[in-house]
Amino acid sequence: MKFKINTDRILSLTAKFVGVGSLLTLAYQAGLTRQAQHASVLPYLYIQLSANDQGVHLLLSNSGIGPAMIDDVRIHYQGREIAADPYDFFLGLGPENRKLPLDVDKVQKGRLIPAGATIR
Repeated sequence: MKFKINTDRILSLTAKFVGVGSLLTLAYQAGLTRQAQHASVLPYLYIQLSANDQGVHLLLSNSGIGPAMIDDVRIHYQGREIAADPYDFFLGLGPENRKLPLDVDKVQKGRLIPAGATIR
């Protein structure tokens, strides 16, 4: 029995191999695109300290590309960790703090801070 080369069979197997390779390449590229898109909309939160003749202000800014969702708020004070809104915490420190003029936006769980926004 002689081995006979069938060009139709070779051509169809090559087409299947190229098709499967193209499918795998497309799936890999789609995954990379998804990762790049997800990374490009990450928020970047930071705290600024601003002082002028009107007082001292803490500002929370989102300089990232995407919105930031507040998952948790914790205050580290004198070696303790307290889960509270900073405004409520400040007012609870003493009655003299209630007399100060405050301009405050609450920082609490579930708050959405848009990209480029700053809250006091």
